Formats: sequence, structure tokens, C-alpha cells
Amino acid sequence: MEQMNTAPQSGAPQAPEPSVSVPEKSSVGPIVGALIILVILAAGGLYFWGAKLNKDRANNAPPMILGDDSAGLPPTRSSDSMADIEADVAATDMNTFESGVEADMQAVDSSL
Repeated sequence: MEQMNTAPQSGAPQAPEPSVSVPEKSSVGPIVGALIILVILAAGGLYFWGAKLNKDRANNAPPMILGDDSAGLPPTRSSDSMADIEADVAATDMNTFESGVEADMQAVDSSL
């Protein structure tokens, strides 16, 4: 039998070896990740700072001073029976009420 010669012949063309290219390492990924973490930390800090400011503002709120909404009106009963309501309406001086409303409207118009 014939032996096969497995050694390459010097005159035969050889296939070029595939060039192994090493990909360039990119440092964009870690930079983007660090920026995302910084943005999240900044947003969290702003959130907690705003919550603290709102809490401080609520604790230092000035006392609410209510105006006299019933100026010019007689005291009314707390009952909701028809007779008490009619008595309250009859006791109300509409001229005084209307003059108060007119004064309030003029104050609003002058502030505009």
C-alpha cells in the first residue's frame, strides 16, 4: 500500500491563517454606568431634601387667623327645622348684607 504523505508540499499554495483581531476595549460602559448611579443619587438627595423642607415649612406655619365672615349678619340658630330657618331669614337685614357684599366687591375690583 501506498503511504500518504501528510506533510505539506513546499510548492502548494497554503490558505492564509485567519487573523485574530483583538477587539479594542471600550471604557464607555463603566462611564455611563457611573453617570447613571450619580444621577440616581442626586435625584434621591433632592427628594429627601425637598421632603425635609416641606416638613420644616409645615412645622413653622403661621397660625391661621380667620376673618369675621358673619359681619353684618345676626347670629343664627344651629337647628335645621323650618321654623328656625324662617326666623333666621326674617331677622336678617338684607340692606346691611348687600352693603357688605358691595364693599367686598369694590375692594376686589380695586385690587385688580
